Amino acid sequence: DLERERAAGDMGEADFLAGFELCVCESEIILAQSGGDGGIVGDEGLEDDAAGFFAAAKAVAVDVAVLERSPRLAVVVGAFAWDDIGSWDALRRVRRPDPRGNVVIGNVTLGDDVEDCVIWAEGEHFAVTGVKAMVVVRANGHTLVMPTGQVERLKLLVQRL
Repeated sequence: DLERERAAGDMGEADFLAGFELCVCESEIILAQSGGDGGIVGDEGLEDDAAGFFAAAKAVAVDVAVLERSPRLAVVVGAFAWDDIGSWDALRRVRRPDPRGNVVIGNVTLGDDVEDCVIWAEGEHFAVTGVKAMVVVRANGHTLVMPTGQVERLKLLVQRL
């Protein structure tokens, strides 16, 4: 494990590229390089059962399951802007806000008092008024309304669903 070697002093700071991984390859290659399934899936015969596959899958980071194990790894340094769009708030960094600081995707009517919000409408038209610094999402028959900057609260809420 790279972290243990680093902590033990066996590897210098120059031996690491910090940041993130962008993996470009077929799923069969990832599974093969992780030693079969790398402990990701315990049961065989799930190829035609997507729901069964994901129910049996363990949450394992790609760097642990593949990158730290593979002898066939290439590292390419990239000099490009990147934003790991992993939250609704991230849309404010990658989309141009309107003059009131709102990022709106979809068919939405905004009141003049809506400021610093992220609003996503998938399919249905809806209206928003009287809010500031909120995330409002309507997608797949579900609605989410929460303050911006509170991603951790959303993760806890999703775990309760």
